[in-house]
Amino acid sequence: MDQRYTDRRGDLFIAWSIEFPTDDWIRSVDADVRTSTTNLETLSSALPPKRPAVPSSEETIVEDVSTLPGNMNDYGKNLGTQHQRRDEFDADEPDFTSSMASEDFTKKKLWGGRFTGETDPIMHAFNESLSYDKRMWAQDIRGSQAYAKALIGCGILTEDEARQIVEGLDQVGKEWENGTFNAAPEDEDIHTANERRLKELIGPVAGKLHTGRSRNDQVATDMRLWMLDEVDTLAKLLKDLICVMAKRAEKEVDVLMPGYTHLQRAQPIRWSQLLLSHATYFLYDLERLQSLRPRVSMLPLGAGPLAGNPFAGLDRKKLAEDLGFDTVGLNSMHSVSDRDFIVEMLMWTSLFSVHISKLAEDLIIYSSFEFGFVQLSDAYSTGSSIMPQKKNPDSLELLRGKSGRLFGHMSGFMMSLKGIPSTYNKDLQEDKEPLFDSVETTKACLQILTVQINAEKMRGALTSDMLATDLADYLVRKGIPFRETHHISGSAVKMAEDRGCELSDLTLEDLLTLNPAFDADVQRVWDPEESVERRNAIGGTSRRAVHEQVEHLLARLTAPYLAHTMKPFAGAVTTSTLALLALQSASADVEADRPKFVPSTVEGLFVEQFTPGWDARWALSKTSKIQSGNQEEFKYDGIWAVEEPTVFPGLKGDDSLIMKSKAKQHAISTLFDKPITFDGTKPFVVQYEVKMQNGLSCGGAYVKLLNADAGKLDSEEFGDKTPYSIMFGPDRCGPDSKIHFIFHHKNPKTGEYEEKQLKVPPQAKIAKVSTLYTLIVNPDQTFEILVNNDSVMKGSLLEDFLPPVNPPKEIDDPNDKKPSNWVDEAEIPDPKAKKPKDWDEDAPMMIADPSAKMPSDWLKDEPLMVPDPEAVKPEEWDDEEDGEFVPTLVPNPKCRDVSGCGEWVPNQIPNPNYKGKWSPPMIKNPAYKGEWAPRKIPNKNWFEDKQPNKFASVGGVGFELWTMDDGIAFDNIFISNDPEAALKFARETFELKLPVEQKREQSEIENDPEFVQGRSRDQPVWERIVSQIRHRTNVLVTRLSTENDKLHVLMQSKEILFFYGAVVAVLLGLVGLAGSLLSGGSSTTIPAAKKEDAPVPPSKSDKKEDASSTAVPAKSTVTKRVPVQESME
Repeated sequence: MDQRYTDRRGDLFIAWSIEFPTDDWIRSVDADVRTSTTNLETLSSALPPKRPAVPSSEETIVEDVSTLPGNMNDYGKNLGTQHQRRDEFDADEPDFTSSMASEDFTKKKLWGGRFTGETDPIMHAFNESLSYDKRMWAQDIRGSQAYAKALIGCGILTEDEARQIVEGLDQVGKEWENGTFNAAPEDEDIHTANERRLKELIGPVAGKLHTGRSRNDQVATDMRLWMLDEVDTLAKLLKDLICVMAKRAEKEVDVLMPGYTHLQRAQPIRWSQLLLSHATYFLYDLERLQSLRPRVSMLPLGAGPLAGNPFAGLDRKKLAEDLGFDTVGLNSMHSVSDRDFIVEMLMWTSLFSVHISKLAEDLIIYSSFEFGFVQLSDAYSTGSSIMPQKKNPDSLELLRGKSGRLFGHMSGFMMSLKGIPSTYNKDLQEDKEPLFDSVETTKACLQILTVQINAEKMRGALTSDMLATDLADYLVRKGIPFRETHHISGSAVKMAEDRGCELSDLTLEDLLTLNPAFDADVQRVWDPEESVERRNAIGGTSRRAVHEQVEHLLARLTAPYLAHTMKPFAGAVTTSTLALLALQSASADVEADRPKFVPSTVEGLFVEQFTPGWDARWALSKTSKIQSGNQEEFKYDGIWAVEEPTVFPGLKGDDSLIMKSKAKQHAISTLFDKPITFDGTKPFVVQYEVKMQNGLSCGGAYVKLLNADAGKLDSEEFGDKTPYSIMFGPDRCGPDSKIHFIFHHKNPKTGEYEEKQLKVPPQAKIAKVSTLYTLIVNPDQTFEILVNNDSVMKGSLLEDFLPPVNPPKEIDDPNDKKPSNWVDEAEIPDPKAKKPKDWDEDAPMMIADPSAKMPSDWLKDEPLMVPDPEAVKPEEWDDEEDGEFVPTLVPNPKCRDVSGCGEWVPNQIPNPNYKGKWSPPMIKNPAYKGEWAPRKIPNKNWFEDKQPNKFASVGGVGFELWTMDDGIAFDNIFISNDPEAALKFARETFELKLPVEQKREQSEIENDPEFVQGRSRDQPVWERIVSQIRHRTNVLVTRLSTENDKLHVLMQSKEILFFYGAVVAVLLGLVGLAGSLLSGGSSTTIPAAKKEDAPVPPSKSDKKEDASSTAVPAKSTVTKRVPVQESME
């Protein structure tokens, strides 16, 4: 009987068409299962001939299910893939099973040498993960490129081989990016797919890339790189949501509504208060997410399969730095198997979903007809298939419902982890589906909220009974205790209910019957506006309290996570007072050294020092920016001002153009009367200053030179779509910090402009003092980037940009295929070589030292730990409930004055006879034909432009920026054809102000109030030392984290370094003293805890006999864990 059923995995339905087997077959398979002999191959061969009958495409159609795959090939593709619809590459999946049926592809796998039999198609489908882990293609390529460079230091790769691998992986990345990557049947995962394709592109040298590396440390690295990117994306989306909610709270602060507890009307509140309550949940979600990042940013690469990398010269610290990791994994086994960071992310998404579900539930209730407080956007609502009047809040219901899905991912993965032994196991492959779906679901949840409010209906829902607490508070202000006023107010509510009227309808005479303290001013109680305004404490509903909440939220968005510790109020006041006094003193000293600003007289093509009249030259943008992805519109509403900087100010009266808003889009520009043109015969210089007064955590500070050849320029329409000729300057978000140099080059064949970006941009300098950025482009097509007049990069317009200015003259023939008989293995194992007869592969690497002898005083029959003879069973101990009382174990006193106790084991030494696994030597392959490459054909799109420095004409200068940090100042913009003129201009401007700013910065550090507190004589000496260490460490870490010139910081921090040297010297002296006292002594023992808590002094031990041995303690039952110290190298 042919039956049809569907198997659902996540969101996928898989259609099967099978003939039910006979009872005899079921009994035979059941017997196999019971004896644990059945495997996939047994089941495959045991099935009846028609299992599984692959249905035709017509047969697979199931009513109301549109995602059913058409055949078993689709099963092979989709097995284990829950949410394939979110993966943009799914349409290009390879046909695994057809290839498996036509050839034995096992040998093509990276591990194929060990296996001679074919892999069962079901096993391959069960094992593959490429269908979902391919979303990590970019991270896998980044990790492989960095590892290839690291292998140069090991002598595994030459620089030329590493270059081939890096360039080959670039090509693989382009194929993924363009959607042209073709997966092969033997590709199990993203790692094997990329390595297989790399070998096809560059030949055998690709086989060296995996030296010393395992897929265990490779996938762990990919996952962490991917999650770091996603953490930043989620943080950005969450910040955007919080900003929008805070902005709406501020804008809609006058809207009053009923507040509810137990879903019963309670007190009047502001709509803003409700919004901010949810925004505060999201703020703590954001801080939890940010706190996760350091634990994700740990490099596993170089840990190998489990025991580490065997090749000397692998610099894992440099590898971590190249990939942007903060730390290196300390333990190789932990590095390859740790998935706690994924559990933490799943926990985070689960908790976030609780909060987003809470918001969704509120909005669902308030959008119902009975409330009508909010209205969902049509874009995120649906209708009924039968009831025309309905508008269903499906998006909110799905937000609420998806929390269950996220909880399921978390609990399911934790169940997978709980039974896994140490190091990597295939179970860990199950980490990606829940992680990917949880992150994608969370990102979708963050972008789907949009509502409109009905302020009149909210206000109309307010009733005077909600002011009963205010009535009680009124009497409290008359001197009556609250417990009494509570009863009086309750009596008034009952009186109104009995009369069927509002509480506010009760007359003064009515209220006087309840208490004589009522007066005519009681009528003010019934004003809900006064009710919310009375709640003026921090976190309350008054206007001032709401504005403070908004400011606090926005400030917390940009503050470092660990800076949010609360101080006692008195301590905060004391610190603030000291800071004010110190800064006033420092200001008085430094103010006298501030020269006055004098405009420079150096001329250029364009010079801007933001002198009076600047507002006639510069204009704000009035357009909007459309966010890619969700198509959300953002106004360029960031505030600009021209004023003196307030953080480490330089010259007196020297104004700068300053971005004043956090987390806003900013755009401002100035247009030239006559465009600047380029004939390619003269140098070109653009130079300006940036001062990041509050640092730069995430945002840009670059300048755009606007393209005058691409159409008419309009300052009011200036935005991200405005074409530019050159973009130059710093940009940073988290660890990604760079100096952009981008130019738009006109293709002479198509007439279209193409963006050219630096291959390897230099790092930006992040400092609170002014930084000078200079770009010089020379007539010989070279360029130079300078920071503070120091060269940080030199290069060529023709060689150092991607994509290159000139396309290749010849390209690979896409129709040329490698001959099937082509041999590209340069070396093969020597077939004549034979293993020497005396080669013992089983000899162990380490053996017991035959010369080691057990010390004569070793007590092998004595255990290391014994029950405490002085331990007394507590009086409250109940043997029936608590079990038999077992005394605490203490060190055996008989072992104190001897070499050791317990079983004696000699130490291990290297085995002189160890040779390891034998393998034949490699010899040149006589059939080797060389590395195959497709033939070259002329590139029909080829052209040659020898003067790309003939840039598009520049018609203006603009700053179009988004930043999470305010206070970024721009000054002294200088454009010229003369580098010497730019240098002279810098000497008259930048080089005058920088020393003043640096002196101010140093003065503030020296007068820091915590430093003053650290020297207080009222503190005990150890507290003063700890306070100074903490203070000096904070100063040094802050400077090192905000300035890129680390050596300069250290040179300017000699006092701090000398202090560290003194502390270390004292500590070393104490250690040396302790060592001299304890030399020759035994390891420290831990005294037993006695019932009377009397301390037990450790006894001195005599110098022991020198012997290498390992003590194995006797087995014993313990009732408490005794803390021990462990050392780790």
